[in-house]
Amino acid sequence: MNKEETASPTWFKGKLEYAALLPAILYIFLAFLPLPQGPVPGLDPSWQYALSWAAGEGLSFGRDIVFTYGPFSYLLVGRATAEN
Repeated sequence: MNKEETASPTWFKGKLEYAALLPAILYIFLAFLPLPQGPVPGLDPSWQYALSWAAGEGLSFGRDIVFTYGPFSYLLVGRATAEN
């Protein structure tokens, strides 16, 4: 056999590089893809945003909004809103 018979065809050379790159791209995509989570017990985090929003709007705790953490709860568990 001469060297020309053992060499791969020219149309195959470019496709081999893409075939080697495809598993790497798929791995990176799937490794960082967030998986869906099922329901968890407890409250969802929306109450933390609601407390921060109430403080930003100047609502009075006990009269306008009632929650067990009290008037300074947004300092403990606050979330960033446009007002604060």
